[in-house]
Amino acid sequence: MNNISINAKEHFFCSTSLKRSFALRITLLLLVMITTQLRAENMNREIENRNNTLTESQQQQKKNITGIIVDAAGVPVIGANIIEVGTTNGTVTDADGKFSLMVDNNARIRVTYIGYVEQLIDTKWKNNFEIRLLEDTQALEELVVIGYGTVKKKDLTGSVSSVSPRDFRAQPVQGISEMIAGRVAGVMVTQTNGDASASTKIRIRGSNSLNGSNDPLYIVDGVPMGSYSPSDVESIEVLKDASATAIYGSRGANGVVLITTKRGSTGGPYAEVVANTSFATYPKFYDLLDGKEFGVFYNQYFGTNLVFPEYNTDWQKVLTQTGIRQNYQANISGGTDKMNFYVGGNYIHNQGTIKNNDSENYRLRSNFDFKLGSRFSGKVDLSVGQSRSHNSNEFTSKGPLFSALQWSPCLPTIDENGNYTASDPYSTTYLNPYMEIMEANSNSYGTSVAVNGHFAYQVIEGLKLSVQPAINRSLSEGRSFSNSMISSGGDVTASRSMGNSTSWQITSLATYDKTFNMKHNLNAMLGSELYKSEYYGFSARGQKFFDEKVLWNNLGSATTQTISSSYSSEALASFFTRANYNYDSRYYVTASLRADGSSKFRGDNQFSYFPSGALSWVASNEEFLKDHTWIDHLKFRLSYGVTGSQAIGPYATVSSLGNSNWGWGAGDSKLPGVYLTDPANPNLKWEETTQWNLGVDTNIFEKWSIGLDYFNKTTDGLLTNRVLPSYTGGGSTRINLGQMKNHGIDASITFTPFNHQDFSWRMTLNGSWLQNRVASLGDLGEYFIPSGDANYTGVQLETSPLIVQQGQPLGQLYGFKWLGLWKESEAEEAAKYNQKPGDNRYLDKNNDYSYSNEDKEVIGNFMPKFIWSYNSTINWKNFDFNLLVEGAHNRDMYNFNRMVAGTIVATSFSVTLREAADNMWTASNQETMWAPRSSSALEKPNSSKWVEEASWVKIRNLSIGYTIPKQLLCGHEIRVNASAQNLFTITGYSGLDPESQVNGAYSQDFFGGVEYGTYPQSRIYTIGLTYKF
Repeated sequence: MNNISINAKEHFFCSTSLKRSFALRITLLLLVMITTQLRAENMNREIENRNNTLTESQQQQKKNITGIIVDAAGVPVIGANIIEVGTTNGTVTDADGKFSLMVDNNARIRVTYIGYVEQLIDTKWKNNFEIRLLEDTQALEELVVIGYGTVKKKDLTGSVSSVSPRDFRAQPVQGISEMIAGRVAGVMVTQTNGDASASTKIRIRGSNSLNGSNDPLYIVDGVPMGSYSPSDVESIEVLKDASATAIYGSRGANGVVLITTKRGSTGGPYAEVVANTSFATYPKFYDLLDGKEFGVFYNQYFGTNLVFPEYNTDWQKVLTQTGIRQNYQANISGGTDKMNFYVGGNYIHNQGTIKNNDSENYRLRSNFDFKLGSRFSGKVDLSVGQSRSHNSNEFTSKGPLFSALQWSPCLPTIDENGNYTASDPYSTTYLNPYMEIMEANSNSYGTSVAVNGHFAYQVIEGLKLSVQPAINRSLSEGRSFSNSMISSGGDVTASRSMGNSTSWQITSLATYDKTFNMKHNLNAMLGSELYKSEYYGFSARGQKFFDEKVLWNNLGSATTQTISSSYSSEALASFFTRANYNYDSRYYVTASLRADGSSKFRGDNQFSYFPSGALSWVASNEEFLKDHTWIDHLKFRLSYGVTGSQAIGPYATVSSLGNSNWGWGAGDSKLPGVYLTDPANPNLKWEETTQWNLGVDTNIFEKWSIGLDYFNKTTDGLLTNRVLPSYTGGGSTRINLGQMKNHGIDASITFTPFNHQDFSWRMTLNGSWLQNRVASLGDLGEYFIPSGDANYTGVQLETSPLIVQQGQPLGQLYGFKWLGLWKESEAEEAAKYNQKPGDNRYLDKNNDYSYSNEDKEVIGNFMPKFIWSYNSTINWKNFDFNLLVEGAHNRDMYNFNRMVAGTIVATSFSVTLREAADNMWTASNQETMWAPRSSSALEKPNSSKWVEEASWVKIRNLSIGYTIPKQLLCGHEIRVNASAQNLFTITGYSGLDPESQVNGAYSQDFFGGVEYGTYPQSRIYTIGLTYKF
């Protein structure tokens, strides 16, 4: 059955690995050759120019000094300023951190760079220098990227956190989630499973929406499109409060992540190659019975005298492997004062810790900058990405990892005839898990190309006009095949799907920046933005093939065929303005307004308006605090703003039709027909989130930097599905109802006890307290049970183990309250429930001597109330050390893995868990949770018996690196490093991973908190090398 949408809105807004390895080596060799040649030519030009400009008398009065400037970790500092004191004579360092300058014989030079302590150096007795800059913990002059512009960190009025490459250089990161995890207060990053191409969930200050997306908006170099590799990243800014995000209007309700990529600099060319090899291991295994123990237990448990096969198979371990992960990055950059370039490439290959699971990613980025005259400048960026994944998300939940806990260890993976062991007669109805994994064949492919331009013209001093066009084209393909061994019902099934999307955006800006009378500073911006996206999809599926060898390549030969196609389009027109004013760098005011018009809504609801305002006071610049020298900086901030969400499908406000073949008349003849599926709601409108933020930033004693924010968010008009009764025609429709609230505190403390040339130590502690509450569900009632996750095959829940309840937070776990096992002294009371001692006992809330849905209650919550991180970096001479620890507290998890391995329920009809086999209830062992075999045991899966406290603390990264002195490498730089990720977990949770969740990747945040055959995160060991030349 296909859905056909009635579209009345087209008028809106113009309606083989060896070859790879060889190619990689050739590419790197060419980069080295080109770099060496260009460097030689550049050096010759410098020598020639120097000889032409220096006369003999000048050489007698002046001298040429040279040197290199590095940071505390020994990394070259690009663009540092070197000025001869008392003159305007100066230069800047190149991409290798080197400089050359003609100065007087007795000159002193001043070395400065944003974010580092200024140094004065006497050159009288020396001509060559190695200068190590120390980090300025204040860093108040550092430029921070905000929406459609930049400001100095000291001039921020909103809540914005910054992450730079030096924050994550010690960790072999592969994506944005790893770059910011544990480094930004108020941001929770969750990797939902350990798949080779696992997705992550990033939440900024909680969840705003019930059914819509709670993902933040990602902006790369000013546009919401484009690929990049970790080595391409220059900086990351996370916009958290409404005064910072409101400029993005309907796309900024969940926070904004701004990613700025690297650009070329004058000189060069300069090249960098990074190579990391990692070994990923399965983090933990359940303690299960071996083959002999299983046979003994089985006969005792069931009172039988069977003879079991003499095998000893650990089904968990036969499914796992040490996954090899490779991450290679290379970039080259350079330029002149009129033109510069940056080109970077990245290749990643990840093997999962489960066999037959891997992924590959290729990325290429080029950034080109140029100037024409003194007024016109331009940028043209190109990014290309290609991906491939094999059996991605096939093993992330339920399936083989779940059945591996139930299969009898006395059975072999492959029998004496070389065939898979077909079935398990002792313990489960599930298929052979090893067979399921090795025969799985699901593949996905993706290609994307994005072009982003930025062209600016300086009209007069302070006034600049700019336009930024961008376009992105993405192609995706899926191929899947299930042979007769693993296909449901034994019928061979194959499918193939393709998707084609194109999106474009044009942003036009006018900015004015002026200082009046030395104290009045004004920055104003006016802009417009047009965005449109189109998607075409096609899929085909076949079942019952005469020859399995054709895979998905001849779907037409299938006995049963299904074909579908789809199209969607959406557009957004926006107009916005912002003004920043400060008086004497003490009193700051920011105001912004954005109007968004979306093709998704109709009539008067098509446009919505999102204002914001902020005030800040830099108290440390007041005269009455000038004498308090221990206060380096003190600023208070207050902000308010409104953001929105249009997290609905492109055609949610119009009716949709379904089509099917209907019987008509006599015989088996059928005719195609259509019917109404989901009726329209033309009154649907935007979700709106209002947010207050009160913050303080301070730097004291030249060692401490502290940031503290209190926020309060309210989201109204939640976009929710309403299921319609059958007598009205059935289906569902989107409506606005209810309210969500989030309030909490973000805190960040940085302490730098030592900041010397040969030794520095910097540590940061971040903490976030969050209270989420579903304030209202409107006329949906006091609660609703999520319908999408109730059927856990192999567990047989009576209803979903989750609930969304008015007045309570998201993440509620729902079920029976377990009171233990009936004791012999309670035999009389147990008999009232038709039970006996040793059976499970639950809370009977209505005292009717039975357990029904009326007895269920909230029995836990998987959303953490408090998250924190500790990041410590030490640099000693050429060594660097990093420790990153993260924690999440006050949260619970359902452990269904433990239940099926330790009880007889649904598809599990024996016990494999050693804990359960050794601690079954008996008259002499009544203080246990493991019920004996009994027809009246009433083992209810969705009960508090299987809910565990799942707070955790993880060593997310532990690394050590060494940079070889440049004088040993003719000026080149090599850094070697070793690191470990997810090295150790402290938790009271008995499952495999308290962070991974079978339903945690769902877009709705009321899903989560269940471990059920979950693919846990890997423990990873990495060795790496970085070479700069």
